[in-house]
Amino acid sequence: MKTTAFLLFFLCASLSSPAGDGEKDLPRDSLVFSEMRIVHQKNDKSLTLSFKLSCSGGGVPLTPPDARGLAVVDSTGKKLGIRNVRVIPELSYENDSFHAPEGKAELSIQTDSLPSVQAEWVRISGNISIPMGRKVLKFPAQEIEFEESPSIIRHPKTGNPIHLRISSAGQEANSPLFSVDIGSNSPVILHSITFQYPDGTPFHPKMMEIPVRQNAENEQPLRLIYLFRPNTRTLLVTLSYFDESGTTEIPVNFNIGFDGSASPLKKMNP
Repeated sequence: MKTTAFLLFFLCASLSSPAGDGEKDLPRDSLVFSEMRIVHQKNDKSLTLSFKLSCSGGGVPLTPPDARGLAVVDSTGKKLGIRNVRVIPELSYENDSFHAPEGKAELSIQTDSLPSVQAEWVRISGNISIPMGRKVLKFPAQEIEFEESPSIIRHPKTGNPIHLRISSAGQEANSPLFSVDIGSNSPVILHSITFQYPDGTPFHPKMMEIPVRQNAENEQPLRLIYLFRPNTRTLLVTLSYFDESGTTEIPVNFNIGFDGSASPLKKMNP
């Protein structure tokens, strides 16, 4: 049995919901699945089904998705349970925003066992419900002193802490580099970050380094490297984040062959 196969397909769904007072409501979403991978890591008794997602309406898929309606079975009839499901947004950076308009992400579904060695394909069927972030909300601005202990922001819904710290990261062309570290023990998908001097004057530092994906499980802090002006010691920092504004349910029903082939079992109408 081959352990890696690739499938290209497209599946669209729509979601819309009204904005509340003081909230920015993004345009109607069109969610597209594409480029699926099947991955098996050596010595791992599980299979990972990985999808590319994009959202053309400006919102982003959030985590955790609900995959309780999904079933995975191989060609011999062996059922594979689902161990873990997560969404990992991809990051871009433009005009202080972390996300490009298409809101790209990766959906990962990990099984709890491997297909039979005689299996020629696996079938995934049922429904998956994906939370969507269309409302952009702001945390209160935080006055951050460089190299000090992290400032703590409390999420207004969950009360979970978000840690924000700025520390030295060396120099570039005789100008100081600083690392902005954002950490949380609960999923928070950031939309943007803005900076002001203590007198309220906004400015846009040059970003020198950004990770490809934002770790939705926040196992490690999100680390952003900026080029700041010399002698900058204190800044006002404002984080904006995507707030869940409903879910979209996607019907799934197709076979995936380990030779790279795929065959829909019925028409999929979102």
